[in-house]
Amino acid sequence: MQPDLRGHILKKAAVYLGIMAVFSVLLMYFIPVAEDTFAKKKEEILTAQNREREKLLSMSGIELIDYANDTVEDVSVKEQTLRFDLPLGCKGESVKVEHNLREEICTISFKYADENYFLDRTVTGDTSVLSDVNYEYADKVGTLTLRMSDMYECFTDYDEEAFYLTFKKPTEIYDKIVFIDAGNGGDDTGVEKYNIDEKNINLDICLKLKDLLKDVEDTGFYFSRLGDETLSEEEREAYAKGVGADIIISVRMNHTPSGMLSTINGTSVSYNEVGDSTQTIAETLKTSIIESLGTSDKGVHTLDDDDGWEDMDIPVLVIKPGFMNNTGDLEIMSTEEARVNVANAIFSVLGDYLAGNFDASEESQE
Repeated sequence: MQPDLRGHILKKAAVYLGIMAVFSVLLMYFIPVAEDTFAKKKEEILTAQNREREKLLSMSGIELIDYANDTVEDVSVKEQTLRFDLPLGCKGESVKVEHNLREEICTISFKYADENYFLDRTVTGDTSVLSDVNYEYADKVGTLTLRMSDMYECFTDYDEEAFYLTFKKPTEIYDKIVFIDAGNGGDDTGVEKYNIDEKNINLDICLKLKDLLKDVEDTGFYFSRLGDETLSEEEREAYAKGVGADIIISVRMNHTPSGMLSTINGTSVSYNEVGDSTQTIAETLKTSIIESLGTSDKGVHTLDDDDGWEDMDIPVLVIKPGFMNNTGDLEIMSTEEARVNVANAIFSVLGDYLAGNFDASEESQE
């Protein structure tokens, strides 16, 4: 190798080694600086995330939904509708919804939701239908308990990304609303004779009536109870008012004050003096039931303290097919045929009421 060439190569190598040495020194300085900067940035992000989480944890359920409405992109809040993001792996058809209109509670459960599902701003929509929201997580299922601000019917829908609940008041759905009350129930057995409880006769008539009404359109039928439940008079009244009932039909057996066996018997209907046609409907109900049972006529009367429903501003009719403490009436009402006949009689008169026949009769008289 030529001396000049060797010298040139050595100079090049020296320059390269010098650059490498400088670069190594720079690395030794900047790597710790970069690591420190990255660590600080990471700490800032975690601090911000913790602050955000603490902020979310301090919010009520309704505040969380309103916050999601304000911060999640492309949110379109539809009136009286809530949108729930579906957790990964959860299909819309697997979502479980339980709705109790009388208690104003709706629960919705998602498979594969985690403990942070609700905090992750997955629920958006109109919070005016809510009074409170709670979230619970167990066994890979997340459950939201929605306490409603009023009595709403609940309608469901879903797509690939979300599940939807739409809430409507009964008065927004139906042209007419009929509230049907089975007297007594649960701890309140009513009068009991010969091992027959009044509450069971009342309920059986109402269940038979429910079956007859199932195909009636454009009318909402709500029942105070469909099982052996204890309900106070206040709870029944609140339920009827909550659904916006246009008329109340209450079924309960009659009895004398003493409750002892008596010769007093017959069918009667009590009513309140609300609405021009209420007494006429009461008379029609009484006559129809007497014709179907063959019982005696105990007339129609305005409501008394024992009938309840005193504070209602809508028509109330309390049907009393017979006396529990009269052996003849009790023998009749303990039969399946009699309870079917009473249900049919009520169904027939309700049909006339819904058709406006009582209103038409009054107009012709005027």
